[in-house]
Amino acid sequence: MKPEVPIERFEVYAKGLDHPECCAFDTEGNLWAGGEEGQVYRISKTGEVDEITRIGSFCGGLAFSPKQQLFVCVPKLGVVHVERSGRWTVFADAAGGKKLREANFPAFDSRGYLYVSDSGQWMGTDGRFVRFDPQVVGT
Repeated sequence: MKPEVPIERFEVYAKGLDHPECCAFDTEGNLWAGGEEGQVYRISKTGEVDEITRIGSFCGGLAFSPKQQLFVCVPKLGVVHVERSGRWTVFADAAGGKKLREANFPAFDSRGYLYVSDSGQWMGTDGRFVRFDPQVVGT
């Protein structure tokens, strides 16, 4: 099977990242990604990598709110809010009275609701999506 885009058309944009899992752009055009040991990377338009913070545990998905607040899923902690300064706090470790088991990926809708996939147990059927109100998120 022939690929739609030939390999020769790809290029390396940034190097030196530790197991990046997800990426999201901010409104300034920077690419952000998480890492294996909880690194949160900001990658400039020219591919320069800056480690903004290190949470200490694997980072899954990340997303920016409509107000450009960064939220990162850290399966061991839940959902973490990361400030541009690198300061971070746990935003949520539970939803609906139930602990987040495997916070995996966040996404915002156009109204500012934060949706998070909670993957659940491996090979199980206890996965779910949770939603946080814009007033709680501060969007």
